[in-house]
Amino acid sequence: MQQLGAFRIPLEVIPFSLPLVFRQVRQMAGNRSCEQRMQEGQPVLTDEGNLVLDADFGMLDDPAGLALRFSEVPGIVEHGLFVGMTRRAYIGTQSGLRILETPA
Repeated sequence: MQQLGAFRIPLEVIPFSLPLVFRQVRQMAGNRSCEQRMQEGQPVLTDEGNLVLDADFGMLDDPAGLALRFSEVPGIVEHGLFVGMTRRAYIGTQSGLRILETPA
């Protein structure tokens, strides 16, 4: 069985809520780390002017539950867990196209 958790989860955060989001995400069960994404010494901003955090929860036993917990934190605009949004993903790699599908 394949399992999510090999990469950190991006969180889009409204800037004024940063201290609250840090506190709440770091207190969540399973959290290993939560850091603000920086590039060349500057915070990374989304197109909407929001900040990006990277949260490490290791291998995820319950991605849907974690997605729900993220959605309940005031100040998190979006997260990188796109649970239940699609049944097929097309991934471009150096060796070609890879298609991942969930059972019908």
